Amino acid sequence: MDSLLNLAYNNLHKKLPLAETAALKREEIQWLKKRDAYFKKLIKDDEIEAGYKRSEWGEMWYEILYSDEAKFIKERAIVLIKRLNK
Repeated sequence: MDSLLNLAYNNLHKKLPLAETAALKREEIQWLKKRDAYFKKLIKDDEIEAGYKRSEWGEMWYEILYSDEAKFIKERAIVLIKRLNK
């Protein structure tokens, strides 16, 4: 998903007029802050963290975590792709 997001961002960045690229960059920085906060929240989810520490979750914990992260990134990539296709 990271590769897809990077591809969508770079293609959109190339397509936009210079005046709009700075706005896109600011928008992306804000989204990255939201992403980081969301990922941190996922890791700090008390129930998941407690289960992981007790070895109850094992590989399933990683699958849940990475699935949620991928979904979050995918949603942003879709937004950029839609703007690219306008």
